[in-house]
Amino acid sequence: ANEKGKTVIKAIFSWAEPFAEGIARVQVGQKWGVLRRDATYLFEPKYDAIEPFMAGVAWVLEGEHWGVIGDDGRVIFEPQFSSVEEFVEGKAWVETDDLWGLVDVTGRVILQPQLYEKPVFENGLCWGNWADGWGLISFSGEVLFPPKLSNPPTFKNGVCWTYWDGGWGAIDV
Repeated sequence: ANEKGKTVIKAIFSWAEPFAEGIARVQVGQKWGVLRRDATYLFEPKYDAIEPFMAGVAWVLEGEHWGVIGDDGRVIFEPQFSSVEEFVEGKAWVETDDLWGLVDVTGRVILQPQLYEKPVFENGLCWGNWADGWGLISFSGEVLFPPKLSNPPTFKNGVCWTYWDGGWGAIDV
């Protein structure tokens, strides 16, 4: 009801979240959608779950796969990922077929799913575990050191010593 007590959106929802920036996540039966203030759907209730919108995007679950929708009505990624992480600075790790990759909120695949473990960025860098070994990745998805290490080294004061190609060497970032 509005401030005058007039019904503006019919009571048809199993659950409804409060409006934020003009939209609200709503549940009809077992399915979730996104409703505008004018009672029209931005996204019809068809998803099994919708995570809260953050920075204009939200993860959606359809069956066993996750995708991304935008608060502007765009489907950024169709549901295709078996596991996902929260977006951080516009990027998120996604898993497909037991391999991890990196995507951004615009729908760009930064790093195709090819890593055996989900990396963790620290100071804009992370070690990725490929079939050929560990390599160093920047936050932009650039491979800074090719995957050939048997273990991920630890940086100390911006440098790490590690063994590869039959000898010891230092990696300096």
